[in-house]
Amino acid sequence: MICNFKCSFDVVIYVVGSYSNVNDATNRMFALEEQGFEETYVMIDNNGEISNYVQSISEPEINEDEVLLAPAEEVEEPVAEEESEKS
Repeated sequence: MICNFKCSFDVVIYVVGSYSNVNDATNRMFALEEQGFEETYVMIDNNGEISNYVQSISEPEINEDEVLLAPAEEVEEPVAEEESEKS
């Protein structure tokens, strides 16, 4: 499947292929770049509105109740104030 769209500023966009997942589309994009095509993008059709694919970034889940412990060899023992004065 090859489609072209004429946009403003005399730009023509060629759309190549239809893929069921982002990995296949990205692999095709890299293959086209290896063939010498420049400015390649993965595009998405959202009910007729064409736009660049933007990978979503998930927020890390923070567990406020989680307790993290450092390995024993990385933890320095606190020096008591009395001991440090004797030195």
